[in-house]
Amino acid sequence: MNTLLDTQQITSDKSTFLVDIVKSNSGKLYVQLSQSINATSDKLDVAKLNPEVLTDIIAALQYCHSIINVASKIEHHHIDDKKDLKIRDYYFKNIPIEKISTLLNIKENVVIDSLNRQQIEITDLKPPRKKWFYRKKRK
Repeated sequence: MNTLLDTQQITSDKSTFLVDIVKSNSGKLYVQLSQSINATSDKLDVAKLNPEVLTDIIAALQYCHSIINVASKIEHHHIDDKKDLKIRDYYFKNIPIEKISTLLNIKENVVIDSLNRQQIEITDLKPPRKKWFYRKKRK
């Protein structure tokens, strides 16, 4: 029986990827890559990667990524953990998403994605309007 050691989830607009480290019956470790497309959630595509060729696959993917990057000038929406923490801290200090995006020089949708990844509910940060409890004096 295969034993699941570690799992990472990568979500995008149209699909979800699960990267699993699995220990097989023989004791060998391998990487299992699963993709679930959100439109057809009943279908799950699985690829099992041998750890001996994993570095070659990573090198090939990085090479393809560099070619695609140069050709299309894709803007990355991935941010590191430090920026994730800064986004969370700013948001908990009631700083609006627009200001967080200008402070950290990233797009608003990247800030929203970061908060969603951290399972933080996005709410309206405007304070409630004060109600006036006194009456106007008559003249």
